[in-house]
Amino acid sequence: MADRNSADISLGLNNILYISMVLQMLQDKTVPSFLKKDTFNELKAKENSQILEDVYEVKAKTGNYFLKEDITDAQMSKIYFFMNVNMPVNKAVTILAIEEPEAHLHPVNQRLIYKDVIKNSNNSVLLTTHSTHITSIAPIESIVHLHEKKGEGTVIHATADMPIAAGEFLDVERYLDVKRGEIYLGKAVILVEGVAEEYLIPRFAETLGKPLDEKGIIVCNVNSTNFAPYVKLLENLDIHYAVITDGDHYYIKQKTKKGKDGNDIVEDEREYHVMDKDVPQGAKIGYLGLEIIRNLFIDLEIIADTEMPSAFDKQEELFEKHGIFVGTHTFEVDMMEECKDNENATQILIDIFNDLTKGGNIQKKHFENDIESGDYWKCLNKIEGNGIGKGRFAQKLSGRCCKEHVPSYIRAAIDYIYQRVNG
Repeated sequence: MADRNSADISLGLNNILYISMVLQMLQDKTVPSFLKKDTFNELKAKENSQILEDVYEVKAKTGNYFLKEDITDAQMSKIYFFMNVNMPVNKAVTILAIEEPEAHLHPVNQRLIYKDVIKNSNNSVLLTTHSTHITSIAPIESIVHLHEKKGEGTVIHATADMPIAAGEFLDVERYLDVKRGEIYLGKAVILVEGVAEEYLIPRFAETLGKPLDEKGIIVCNVNSTNFAPYVKLLENLDIHYAVITDGDHYYIKQKTKKGKDGNDIVEDEREYHVMDKDVPQGAKIGYLGLEIIRNLFIDLEIIADTEMPSAFDKQEELFEKHGIFVGTHTFEVDMMEECKDNENATQILIDIFNDLTKGGNIQKKHFENDIESGDYWKCLNKIEGNGIGKGRFAQKLSGRCCKEHVPSYIRAAIDYIYQRVNG
């Protein structure tokens, strides 16, 4: 490398060399910030000692000398050379710098170089990478994230001082596999509950003329509704994000049971998995999804509990302003309901069920009757209970879906994240 001109070195290598030099300088004691009077006078007798008076100033009370704060780069270069010749220090600093190992290594060896070389090194280690195989196994608190921000150039954020609890770190690390490791590398991230959304949302975006890959937008399946640690991570790294979650609509019904004294006790009970047409008239309704996001907002101190609007539509409006989009029922049911008036889109769902089910013609006919009559929860139960599964159904649908399948809240989320990236 000594024989190569800097113009012939890759940008990544130049960056890692520059950062390494900065880190060295932070620990380098060649130019002391303080000199005793006797030491200063001894150095004054040396050749080229004029630089001392240019960069040091005396404190009248003690007669000792302190390094000035407004030293130019040229002066620093001169004083560094002078001190290195006349008062050298022997405190060497070693930094192991590795540039983008994925350019030369198999994914297995990428993980090994991290586990066996970096984690076991006694020296400071600096590694630059675009490899999800490495980001997925690196401790979250070790990440320094660099990205370009419009109007600000390159901005830097570190996770070491992120306001997140230890348990939340573990929760994110547990799920940061190779796919989720992409969240560090994308320009924006869509957080979703499960694998069905992970398969279908990129395809939905394509049918809407807004492909995610072209904008560097990643879909991250958190495999739960515990979005809080991921949102905290993305907020801390200043990465644009949107959250898509189920509404999980329910109504309150009363249930009677016997108390210890033998008297009847009436309790409220939530009844999930019902369509609007099956909710008893006058029954109190709710949305578990809105409650989860409400708690998320309070946890993140976005809004106080007392300031949260009570009306569902006002809550949705507030959440969407912050990039969080909540459905009505569950993802698949909302999708079926979205395309109820489109014969072609509905037929695609019927055909996919027929292709995947192990049941016979009677079961296929029941699925068709249920979807046409709006009993979408019965349809979903058949998908989950006949050896198909939501993930497999979504995977098959991803090859045939059309824009009529896209629920309105998911359209809104895709529009939102596109606007953020284009911002």
